[in-house]
Amino acid sequence: GSELILAVILAWLGTDPAIKNAYAVSSVQILCITGVFTGVLCYASIALLIAVITRSAGPALGFTLIYQVFENIITRSLRGFKLDTLPNCFPFQVHMALFRYDQFLPAGSAARSKLEISWNTPTLFAACIAWTVFFLLVSWLVCWKRDL
Repeated sequence: GSELILAVILAWLGTDPAIKNAYAVSSVQILCITGVFTGVLCYASIALLIAVITRSAGPALGFTLIYQVFENIITRSLRGFKLDTLPNCFPFQVHMALFRYDQFLPAGSAARSKLEISWNTPTLFAACIAWTVFFLLVSWLVCWKRDL
């Protein structure tokens, strides 16, 4: 909550009121906000699955952070073997691609061409939603089976 308020205040202070339509939000910014929200939901669903499995929130946070480190190591190793397609579909790689502002710029732009992983935006959203639904379903199944 406080980070959001601080970000809004800093963005407002950094905006030049002399510019016409300085407060207008572009479609790229709306896509970026939606991407961050979807990425946070994916991260939260991973944390929920680990919390349901471990039955505790503390170790779940630790395991989630450790899982992210191991997934990055595996991703870098697979990219070293020139297997780029498989690691791009891992949950945290999809999640982190949604946090890149360059990802939502129009195709063919100079900033987007420098990305290590360049997704088609609807495909990226679909992959993130698919991972989120998968983790939520597995969490529900683990909880349902354990409690019955």
